[in-house]
Amino acid sequence: MRKEITFKTTIDGPTAAFSIGIMAFALGILGTLWLVGSKVIDRQAFGVIMMASMGVVVLALSIAQGFLPSRITVDPEHVIIRRPFGDKVLLRKEISDVRRMIRDERRMLMRLFGGEGVFGYVGRFRSSCHRGGFWVYARRRPREWVMIETRNKKYVVAPVDGDRFVELLKPQTSAASVNANTTPR
Repeated sequence: MRKEITFKTTIDGPTAAFSIGIMAFALGILGTLWLVGSKVIDRQAFGVIMMASMGVVVLALSIAQGFLPSRITVDPEHVIIRRPFGDKVLLRKEISDVRRMIRDERRMLMRLFGGEGVFGYVGRFRSSCHRGGFWVYARRRPREWVMIETRNKKYVVAPVDGDRFVELLKPQTSAASVNANTTPR
């Protein structure tokens, strides 16, 4: 029987407040355009423009939500980042390090591809310490991020109980790194 442990990846307070602020701002702009634009442009043409704009916003938010994690499952052989658009599966035997990201690692954080801020962070990012970049699947702010390093890639997640997550994965990664650095005599 396999023992699975599931970690929540809920959105935190500041990220939720930022997301609500952005949505209110966008609705304010659309409302202002509706009031002003409907008097300047033909009503039918304006209606089509407004519907198309709202469609683009809904599509973009739906795509972002699809790649954000709903939870993270850890079993003896895998770390599974559960997402609506498909799970990201990491083999535990390939994980070389798991740790909380320190402030210096997040310095000069730059998004290469994806989205940030509204409902979380998803996509490819880089920072001054990680020039090769890393994949982020997090609903929480950067100070709560956990770095998972594998042989080929780096991933960032933000489980609600990040310290417990790190401790759960640490013993296996510590033993793997000791074995990898030991040369036979």
